[in-house]
Amino acid sequence: MPGGQVETLSAREREVALLAQEGLPNRMIAERLFLSVRTVENHMSRALRKLGLSTRADLQGLTEDWRF
Repeated sequence: MPGGQVETLSAREREVALLAQEGLPNRMIAERLFLSVRTVENHMSRALRKLGLSTRADLQGLTEDWRF
């Protein structure tokens, strides 16, 4: 089930996903978290894979319901 594995995300994957949900592009997420853009891309890719999602837009819709 897509989105069923939120608890499997690392803290950093969640952080990147939540910033993406706010509409920030990878470059801005990287600057905010003091990471390279490539590292942000890797975190995003792993988060999507773990959650069974295909696109960043799918992730954005899911994170609106996350409770931390």
